[in-house]
Amino acid sequence: MKRLFLILLSIMLIAAILCVAVACDDGSGTQNTNNETNQNVNDNKPDGDDGTGGSTGGDVVTPPEDDGNYEGGSGEITATSDGVFTYALRSDGESYVLRSAIDKSASEYEIPALFDGKPVSAIADEAFRRSDYLRYVYIPATVTDIGTRAFSLCRDLETVTFAADSALVNIGERAFYECESLDKVDLPNDVKSVGAGAFSGCISLINLTVPASLERIGKDAFDCAYTAAIEESGIVYFGKVAYKYVNIYDKELPAPSVEAVIEDGTVAIADSAFEGMTELISVTVPASVTHIGTDALTSTGLTSITVDQANTVYYSESNAIFTYNTGTLVKGTASTVIPDGVTEIAANAFKDVTGLKNVTVPASVTSIGACAFENCSSLESVTLNEAVTALPDGIFRNCTALKEIKIEKTVKDIAGTAFSGCTALKTVWIDSPDVILASDMSLQSGHLLEHADTVYVSDTAFDIVGEDGSVTEDPRKEKSAYLVAFFDEGTSSDGYTVWTRDPDKAA
Repeated sequence: MKRLFLILLSIMLIAAILCVAVACDDGSGTQNTNNETNQNVNDNKPDGDDGTGGSTGGDVVTPPEDDGNYEGGSGEITATSDGVFTYALRSDGESYVLRSAIDKSASEYEIPALFDGKPVSAIADEAFRRSDYLRYVYIPATVTDIGTRAFSLCRDLETVTFAADSALVNIGERAFYECESLDKVDLPNDVKSVGAGAFSGCISLINLTVPASLERIGKDAFDCAYTAAIEESGIVYFGKVAYKYVNIYDKELPAPSVEAVIEDGTVAIADSAFEGMTELISVTVPASVTHIGTDALTSTGLTSITVDQANTVYYSESNAIFTYNTGTLVKGTASTVIPDGVTEIAANAFKDVTGLKNVTVPASVTSIGACAFENCSSLESVTLNEAVTALPDGIFRNCTALKEIKIEKTVKDIAGTAFSGCTALKTVWIDSPDVILASDMSLQSGHLLEHADTVYVSDTAFDIVGEDGSVTEDPRKEKSAYLVAFFDEGTSSDGYTVWTRDPDKAA
């Protein structure tokens, strides 16, 4: 009996386990054993979507009348949705930003001017990005800003219609990037700024109307549409902006030297407008220009720069461009002598100026931008000051003629590839304790010592001088790991210890 009882008990336990297993089956074709969410394989395909846009793919989608109590097919709509789009109230509480469309399979959208009684003033970043079936969109007069990548990669988008009284001011970077079917755009009359790559890759865009109000254009904003706007000078203008130079001569022949004269009334030179144009030897900037874009004159063949004396933002001296308000050297040439009073040398200011041989940084300069002297292949001598505390990435990269440099005690950081490619840099003087400590096996001091044969390290690099003239030793004091590994330490002379590279210690 006892044995029979145990057998019956075992059968009952097995039956109970089977019941639990059945009860736990969610009907999805998979079994949830680890509290994980499992989808049916059919859930990978949207309802009604047969791969061609679904049943709504050809419908015009417009928001319902908003009476504050709208209920759609999925229940009550929240305060940030009208059933078609979602919105976010701006921080000032005065208007809404359209965040996205609820149904991304629609082919047409009419964006409403109002939501919840307040204007829709902006289209958010990436709001319609990759809307694969979108062909037409209407943008109301209330919208002033179109965000970054708002319509990017909408490759079937053919038509963008702006309200006749549109207040649009700004179009963000890559807003219509690779809208390959877009063949016509009439920008509203109040547009002032178009971001980099805004219409880049719009390979069908052959009809483009740009208002006179336009004041800022980012790099390659209209790279597929500018050919129709070429002036006889070869300079492309959109609105009040000098956008780009295009070689109007036989492309199979070397381009002749170009002396660019920017038209009076131009307010800006676009980002990268003349970048890489080695045939550009001269530029004349009128009084009306108040903005010169990033890299607008980088990597050119400029030898002469002239700014109209009536210009209140920029001035020229020593064949260079400077700003009045910030004391920034924006662009220099081979003949430029940096004057005292300049406080900043901009990024790329002398990049690719192959004729530059000597540079003395005056005491007034406190900042030098990244790649400021990159690829200056004739640069042999550089004198830094004690006010510059950081040497940024690429500052002297590929300056292949640079033979010697002194790093002042005030330098706290040498970044990334600051001296990468300086193959002739055989002699280095270091007064900075921070650079000594950073010169480790990973070359964290910007490749400063990579090609050096002789390094002079200041004997007082780790001395801390107090306000009363007293001297104490920096507790961080130690020798450079890189020097110890690959150099022989010599004697001290004239306040410097000489380190000489030992070929037997080569890695």
